[in-house]
Amino acid sequence: MHVYECGRECRDIVEKIFNSSFSWFHSYYATSCTEVGVCRSVVAYEDEGVAIGVFYSIDKLSVGVIYYVAVLPTHRRRGVGKIIVASIEEILSSEGIYTFLATTKSSNIASRRMLIGLGYMDLKLDRIDEDTREAIMMLTCGYEDDILQIKTFDTPIDEFFKKLIQNLDAIELVWRTICYNPWRKLRKRTNI
Repeated sequence: MHVYECGRECRDIVEKIFNSSFSWFHSYYATSCTEVGVCRSVVAYEDEGVAIGVFYSIDKLSVGVIYYVAVLPTHRRRGVGKIIVASIEEILSSEGIYTFLATTKSSNIASRRMLIGLGYMDLKLDRIDEDTREAIMMLTCGYEDDILQIKTFDTPIDEFFKKLIQNLDAIELVWRTICYNPWRKLRKRTNI
C-alpha cells in the first residue's frame, strides 16, 4: 500500500471514496474544502485509491484538523484508517503542528477506538464550556458531532482551549471558507 499527499488534483479520488463511504452531504463538504484549497488529502493507494484523509491546519493556532477519514468498505478493519491518520500527523508535525483535532458522533465507535488507539483523548463536547465548544464547532465544522478527539504534544489542553478563544478571528476565517460558504451555496442550490 502506498500513501501520498495531494491537494486539488485529488478531487476525483476524494469524491469517489467519499461517495462509497459517506452520504452526499459529507462528500460535498470534503470536496468543497479541497476545491477551495484549504484542505489537503492523504490517499492510501492499492491499485486504486482505497482510503483518504482530508485535513487542514491553522498556523496561527498551531493546530491540525482531521476533517474526514474515509475508507472503502472493502478495506475497512485492516488498519488503513490508522495509516491515514498517522500520515496526516507526520505531515503536520514536519510543519511544526503538534496539536491534532477531530470530531465525531458518540455512536461512531470504530472511529473513536481508532483515534484513542493512536493516543487521542476522547472528550464529550457537552462537558466543555459553551464558548470553547462553539470555537471547536466552528474550527472543525463539526455541528453534527458530540465528541472531540484531541492529541497534543506541546500544549496542555486547557491552554489550547484558551488559545482558541483568543483567536476567534482565525477560526472564523476558516469557518467561513470550509463550512459557511459551502452551506450557503448548497442552500441556494436546494432552495432551503
